[in-house]
Amino acid sequence: MDCVESQMATNENRDVNKSMDCCVMITNEHVKELLLIELKLNIRSLKNFKAHELVEKTEGSLSILRRKMNKVAVHNTYVVVFNNDIKQQAIFIKMLYLSLKSSYKAMTLAELNDEYFNKQDTINE
Repeated sequence: MDCVESQMATNENRDVNKSMDCCVMITNEHVKELLLIELKLNIRSLKNFKAHELVEKTEGSLSILRRKMNKVAVHNTYVVVFNNDIKQQAIFIKMLYLSLKSSYKAMTLAELNDEYFNKQDTINE
């Protein structure tokens, strides 16, 4: 998403907005949705993690998708991928920041793969 936003900002002669790292299409036999994913695999500590920045990235990504892919639904969960050591801290931090509603989910890369890519029906609630 960052590359798409950078190109759009250049084309529109404006500053670059924050955006999630990527989105992927997840499907089952009934529904196609885009899943927004932020990768935080290099984080060693959550002391610099800012909840409002994650919300800004989500809003920026949703803005891109509304303009470029407005006929495709966006999944109601936004995934933030952490390494195994940080994930439990991230879940605790999320509970402290009520602004990170239940729509955000901290996961490891293996959990992301298991939940969304190793199933027949990949869209989950």
